[in-house]
Amino acid sequence: NEEKYAIQLNGACGRMGPLSGEGTPRLFAVHDGKLYIFASEQCKARFENDPTSFIDGDDPAPQPSEEERKAGRALLGKAVDAFACTAGIDNLTTLRQVATHDEESGGKIYHVTCNITLQFPDDVFREDCWNDSCWGNVVAGPNAWAFSKDSHEPMNVQQRTALVRTSGRHPIALLRHRNDKDLIISSTGDKKSISVPGEGEIELERVTIQRAGATTTLGIDGAGRVRLMAYRGRVGASSIGSIECIYSDFANVEGVRLPRRVEVSLNGKAVPDESMTFTDLVNNDPKDAARFAPPSTQPAGKDN
Repeated sequence: NEEKYAIQLNGACGRMGPLSGEGTPRLFAVHDGKLYIFASEQCKARFENDPTSFIDGDDPAPQPSEEERKAGRALLGKAVDAFACTAGIDNLTTLRQVATHDEESGGKIYHVTCNITLQFPDDVFREDCWNDSCWGNVVAGPNAWAFSKDSHEPMNVQQRTALVRTSGRHPIALLRHRNDKDLIISSTGDKKSISVPGEGEIELERVTIQRAGATTTLGIDGAGRVRLMAYRGRVGASSIGSIECIYSDFANVEGVRLPRRVEVSLNGKAVPDESMTFTDLVNNDPKDAARFAPPSTQPAGKDN
């Protein structure tokens, strides 16, 4: 029975998820009739202790009333106006966000760069560099690949799905898809307060959006700005948990107001490696299209 004995995640470690390195068939576990392999004994033990904390799947679909749908759409409209206007959001072709900082490791100072570029509606490029050592991944239409400075490697369907879900949660990506027929939008009137350094407590109205099986909650302030993105997922190779991204320090970038700072937390604990101050925000740069060219026509490596 080929399906019964197929290794899940295309052979990636069952604890660390589809974007991790390969597991070894020597270390395996069966859960709910499916076979998973692992990169280490520790990974196997953690998975077996609580499998549901490591298995990705569709989020439960919201079941909003018509009133809750209307309230949710009204909040999204308010957010569109705050980012720019309908024309501004819908005319975005690309958005490049680059964060840089210096970090000490092993007694040496590294210049660290993270480049996240979205090509709408659904393509994503991410590259991380420590000095001249670079690696990353790309989704371009039906294709996806991982790359390092000197090589490219195709990504499987599960890896591509994980990347598309992550990029598809971006507030601007969700707003651009706001009129999709399969979108489920809901606002029950619940509010949430967040604390932002230099601004204090901010009360937010919340709207929940499900797209392609992934549910995301946006928190919108009195001015219509998206200040919070919350969802269930992974940070790197973590277990699946409650992720919150808090946005601040908004700037006008070619007619679109974008946050320059994002603070990320997992299960209420700060994740410094994923929290970023964007030193470069660029919209609609024609040069960004080259990042999504097939590997055979594009050299790998740093190009910020």
